[in-house]
Amino acid sequence: MCRLLELLGVGAEVVGLSPISSGRYRYARVEVLIRGRRDLRRFLSGVEFRYNPEQSERARRMLRELARRETQLSTKWPARWGDVGVSDSGDEGLILRTELGFEIAGPEGLRVPTPRGERRLDDLRPGDRIVLRPVEVPPAIDRRGVLLADVDAPEGAREFLRDLALLPLRWEDSALPTLARVLGYAIGDGHLEPDVVKFYGEPKGLRWLERDLKTLGLSPVRYEYGDRDAVEVAVHSKGFAALLRGLGMPEGRKTGRAYVPGLVRRGPDRVALEFLSGLFGADGWISARENRVEVGIAQASPWGEPPELLEGVSGLLKRTTGVYARVLEAGSYETSVDGRRSVFGLGFRGEHVERFLTRVPFEYSIRKRERGLWAGAYLRYRARGGEDAFERFVEERCLPGGPVLDRVVDVERC
Repeated sequence: MCRLLELLGVGAEVVGLSPISSGRYRYARVEVLIRGRRDLRRFLSGVEFRYNPEQSERARRMLRELARRETQLSTKWPARWGDVGVSDSGDEGLILRTELGFEIAGPEGLRVPTPRGERRLDDLRPGDRIVLRPVEVPPAIDRRGVLLADVDAPEGAREFLRDLALLPLRWEDSALPTLARVLGYAIGDGHLEPDVVKFYGEPKGLRWLERDLKTLGLSPVRYEYGDRDAVEVAVHSKGFAALLRGLGMPEGRKTGRAYVPGLVRRGPDRVALEFLSGLFGADGWISARENRVEVGIAQASPWGEPPELLEGVSGLLKRTTGVYARVLEAGSYETSVDGRRSVFGLGFRGEHVERFLTRVPFEYSIRKRERGLWAGAYLRYRARGGEDAFERFVEERCLPGGPVLDRVVDVERC
């Protein structure tokens, strides 16, 4: 039976060799179990329950539920506009271009937000106002194969990851973009121990992190600290801790030990952009006032040693966004644990900021994300001859959470 299932690409195992008595006969009860969303979906898609209508209906319901969960995982850039491309089903599509230089591509019936409610894409004309999230859609992951076959953990923890379809981890898995984003935030503002992963941040921003963790099948726990404007979200799981450790997150204190993981350095641009969005959401900063916008990220390291993480981030930015940024020493401070530490920063301004902000949103930080989206749109506005200061632009064209009001300049068929 297991060999037949292997021919379908379905992993299965034999369990439950328990004796059963029936009169003077004794039997061994053997069960073949299929675990994990990926294997279960392949089995239900390829095998029919003939002569059993009830089981057939249960299989169809399960397939629909699995498809719904996969959709949640694959479209999880929170509140992003534009995660739909031109339909590849042969239907005609349209491309809408805006005053700020953004494009929205999709089928004619795509619903587009406007100040007066949603309208069909084919109903919009030049001059109409729309509401959009000013960040470009990340490219799809075009690689296949196993990137993490196993982790160093007890068998129970590894079985837990297999049940969640997180082991073995493949490039084509729909959970990978979410994992890359979570990994970036964890390296910036997280802490890893053998049996728990902790994240720190603002209360509203970490709500998005909790949702992402739940889509992965995990059970995050939130800890609040009285009147502090910060919370802790923890995942008590040896399996998840082993997974992040296997992906490249250092255990314990991270100062001077964090680096850009290999799967991010070697992976497709989508993985790198997701990682950067989580890392900048944790440790990045943005300053926007009058007509000046600056962005950067800072890291502490042992005295006089530039952090390997920032050197890796500089390379990622150049590869994925065309942004050039140098790592510079920004200061130092004393600690009671390991003496003096250096603070290094990586910052950029001008056209590099616009290129960054329209490709890398600050994830899991509502304040940074909102200001980053507004600032990216503002820089496009300035590049096209706009003269208002940032504060006036926000007052007239920006909406809470990050959306901006833009105007249609062209609609064409594709």
